[in-house]
Amino acid sequence: MDEDEIERESIRIIQTLSDDEIFSNIGQSSPQSTRDLIYLVHDFSTKQLPYTERKALPSPDQKIKDKEVGITVFESIKRVIYNSLCNPESEIYKTWFNNGMQTVLSKGYIKSCIVSCLINIGFGVTMIAASIVALVTKFGIEVYCEKYKPIYISDIRKQ
Repeated sequence: MDEDEIERESIRIIQTLSDDEIFSNIGQSSPQSTRDLIYLVHDFSTKQLPYTERKALPSPDQKIKDKEVGITVFESIKRVIYNSLCNPESEIYKTWFNNGMQTVLSKGYIKSCIVSCLINIGFGVTMIAASIVALVTKFGIEVYCEKYKPIYISDIRKQ
């Protein structure tokens, strides 16, 4: 993936698209095999439910619409990105904490972090990377870290 192209595209996305349109972009750029897998997982999981409960759920065809696929793809990688950006032990977090947000943005750390996360999990689509960079940049790191902080089982049990 060309990081300069990702940066140009993410700037264009931030300036012109809403969050829903960004999720739709991710869905449109996702390979057909991703849609097929989402469909299979949804179909399998709904077959585990009794028929009366299955009727109340949306159809499997709704799960493979562009926006839904985009949300699913983003949800599947948000933990990896969270660990890279928001973990106090990560280099990006230390740079952000010590040198400020301007340093993180000017050096392209967010873009590099997301690209490396996507490559590590086997996603090599430039448009998906640009859309995810745009979403994280649009949220801001602080909001992203707060909104997507993982919930652990021990935390759920305390409630």
